[in-house]
Amino acid sequence: MDTAPHPVTFDFELESVMIPLADIAPIYPAAPKAKRTAKYTQIAASMQEFGGIEPVLVTRGPDGKYLVEDGHLRVEAAKDLGFEKIECLVAKEYDGWTANWHVSHVATIQQHRMIVKAMELGVPEADIARAFRIDVRTLRGKSQMLTGICAEVIERLKDKQVPVNTFQTLRKMSEYRQIEAADLMVAMGTYTNTLALSLLASTPEAQLVPCERPKKIKGLTDEQVSLMERESASLDREYRILNQSYGQDHLDLVLAIGYVRKLISNARVAKYLRQWHGELFEQFESIVESESKVH
Repeated sequence: MDTAPHPVTFDFELESVMIPLADIAPIYPAAPKAKRTAKYTQIAASMQEFGGIEPVLVTRGPDGKYLVEDGHLRVEAAKDLGFEKIECLVAKEYDGWTANWHVSHVATIQQHRMIVKAMELGVPEADIARAFRIDVRTLRGKSQMLTGICAEVIERLKDKQVPVNTFQTLRKMSEYRQIEAADLMVAMGTYTNTLALSLLASTPEAQLVPCERPKKIKGLTDEQVSLMERESASLDREYRILNQSYGQDHLDLVLAIGYVRKLISNARVAKYLRQWHGELFEQFESIVESESKVH
């Protein structure tokens, strides 16, 4: 029996490289609406202030060009800002699943890490705040955002758009309850502080951090709090049942979106759909466009 350890292989080249924008080809063009979003504005402002902070993920194409797997908006912003080159991480082969669904896209926690890194490098707070289009007070709050948040919750929410005050509410819970709350948020696809506050209200006192005891919730009686605790437990059970089928459902959704994208990228099919099934074609376009915004 062969017990020799298998060599470790890497899916990416170990060193990032500067690639001319003329040699980079997006897999699909950025939707016009995407350039009008706050996300694009923030990316462009950050790049203008500091340059490219996070490398674009690319793979080598058959014609010598580099195909963008992740970072379409960064590439568009670089072009708009007049950059000639951009830092890239080169994947050894195309892997749309990893890039499209498991890479953080300037999510809240990613932004926090960028801010902390910039502060550690000695960049003035005013410059960082200007790059992110926020005031200095908000910047300081974002830099301390993850204080009291357990590592498991950070991992679960690292690629989500989570309001800062949601983390402020989560840190009032014990680590175990934080994880439960994060799992419920992910299952529901909602990360608002309103949801976090409702979960806090339904949290038993034993699962609150010491400084939050005894728990007093304005406008709620003890009976109402008890009811919320029971409903929260019921919701947790339903989440665990849902989680059993989530993986397959998610994969089916990814495959379906990929099929729709290929369908409407075929000129003959697109022409037919526009002519005879215009409403259906618009729905297909909306599906593809909404999925592309995460890039």
